[in-house]
Amino acid sequence: MRAKIMNGARTLFREQGYSNVTMRAIGRKVGCSAAAIYRHFRNKREIMDALRHEGFDKMLEMLRAEMRSNDPCERLVEFGRGYVRFATSNQESFALMYNLAGQGPEDIFEGSAEPTATFDYFTQVVAESFASGRFEGVDEQTLLFSLWSMFHGLACLINSGRIKVVYGDLDPFELLERALRFAAGAGCAGSSGNEGRARS
Repeated sequence: MRAKIMNGARTLFREQGYSNVTMRAIGRKVGCSAAAIYRHFRNKREIMDALRHEGFDKMLEMLRAEMRSNDPCERLVEFGRGYVRFATSNQESFALMYNLAGQGPEDIFEGSAEPTATFDYFTQVVAESFASGRFEGVDEQTLLFSLWSMFHGLACLINSGRIKVVYGDLDPFELLERALRFAAGAGCAGSSGNEGRARS
């Protein structure tokens, strides 16, 4: 029942925004009473927290499965590929994880344990790449922020359909592969993108 409630709430939050959804509406969506939901969740905020944590856990699982190379710069490419792959294959969860279903950051983060394991893992991957000495003229925090912005931006552009508007029938994962290797720096320049495109 808990999973059923979360699935129904995920759809409603995405379609109507958190502030427009009630526990009663969630109950109607999943075919149970609001009282039955309260046996599993104290309020809709707790349901949202559970959905966001579930999304980040699944993302981290996919990212770890994507990481196969021992080369620190190639691992940046693998991370970015995994990030976008998760975002495009789990669009509803991805939207709730980051867009907060119509809430302001002050509403979702206050009093909530924010899941950070995925970002901590990314920080580790960037630190390993930075320590390889292949990135000159940039500090580690700038590298981290630039790459994260690009990965997330590409994911959002693909999900919104804007990539297709601009580039037509071009495979977005082919474009992603080029962008990732450009962003990851000269240390990855010698790597072939064929493997990534084949797995896409």
